[in-house]
Amino acid sequence: CVELQYIKSLLVYATPLSSDSGECSPSSCVVLAKSFVLTCKKQCVKAEKLLKQGPKAYKSMARFPKSAVKVINALSPLIERDIADVSDSLTCVHSSLRPLSLSSGHGKRMTLPLSQWKKLFPYFPKPVYGLGLRAVECERCVVTAEEDADAINLQKTHRLLTHASTSTLLDLVHRKHHYPPALFSPEISTFYLVPLKWTKVWRAYTKSKHHLPPGPIVNGALLCARHKRPVVPTSVGLFLSGASTSLTHFAGSIPGHSITYERT
Repeated sequence: CVELQYIKSLLVYATPLSSDSGECSPSSCVVLAKSFVLTCKKQCVKAEKLLKQGPKAYKSMARFPKSAVKVINALSPLIERDIADVSDSLTCVHSSLRPLSLSSGHGKRMTLPLSQWKKLFPYFPKPVYGLGLRAVECERCVVTAEEDADAINLQKTHRLLTHASTSTLLDLVHRKHHYPPALFSPEISTFYLVPLKWTKVWRAYTKSKHHLPPGPIVNGALLCARHKRPVVPTSVGLFLSGASTSLTHFAGSIPGHSITYERT
């Protein structure tokens, strides 16, 4: 327990690594996984609580199984707990330091002065970035990420030009105000009623959020289950009829407008 308190006092010097720090000087600090630092501190705090309770608490842990008392689980010593690895979560597929810009939550890191890590080295005798491993971000990962980003942007541009030059659906996608949310119609005399769910999938496809285009329109989503007739939303009916309360019938039409139902 005394050693754990000593480890805790050394980990206090660990600080978060800023996003613009692409390289850590081996002569000044080392790069550690943030999960490693946090789990070490957590276990040291638990060991400190155990130390304050005295030898009676340790004897009670030896007498009762862990599943019997919840307090025992909270005061387990460090050797019985899993500590996050020092550098594995920071290592890329090329066995180098993963770029910080490409790291998600599990790739967060912290820096510790080299003088403090040398004191911790007897407890964690593994090479770390800055002492035994080069603390330089992997260039191959950066190049690969740039190539992937260029490919995605090219796909977005191609898809955008395709929809903009072949149909009016692109303008319809960006139209979000002054119309009922369920309305999906080009500004001509023919109107098409489609399920709102299909419209959302189409918007995601045109914005390159989904790689697969939306499937065929299922007219069953627009039909009444009992009478097998289109269920026209009230807002759409009012818009087409000029604030009239009359709605369309299956084979009918609204005066002044030609309504067509697509079938699949």
